[in-house]
Amino acid sequence: MSVDWMRKHKEYGVLDPATEVEGFGQCFWNVEGNKIARTEPRNGAKTLIEVLEKSKETHGGRNAVGWRDVVQVHSIDEGGAKREKIQLANEYQWMNYADYYERVLSLAEGLLLLDWSRRQRSSSMQRLSAIGW
Repeated sequence: MSVDWMRKHKEYGVLDPATEVEGFGQCFWNVEGNKIARTEPRNGAKTLIEVLEKSKETHGGRNAVGWRDVVQVHSIDEGGAKREKIQLANEYQWMNYADYYERVLSLAEGLLLLDWSRRQRSSSMQRLSAIGW
């Protein structure tokens, strides 16, 4: 049974009682992985750019990434604390694999033009991961 074009099984994964460790529980395996942890994609890609190229070739017109636009940002008082609330649009905006590939490639080329050093990359990636990007 096909749930959607990306999945072949109804379940996301299965719990493995043989892997149970006290305090951690059981390992949750991807149901399509046959309890094998892959070290590289099936398509043989070795770099992020290769992954994106192959995804573009295989799924070019399909949705790759989505986001919702910010409608309003406002502050509210909640229990004596001031909190920022972000209201998002109900509908997602989508970018297909081909456009996503071009966007990432443009970003990479722009950073190279700026002579983005290894130290700057490391520092920037730490800041991006700190904000959940």
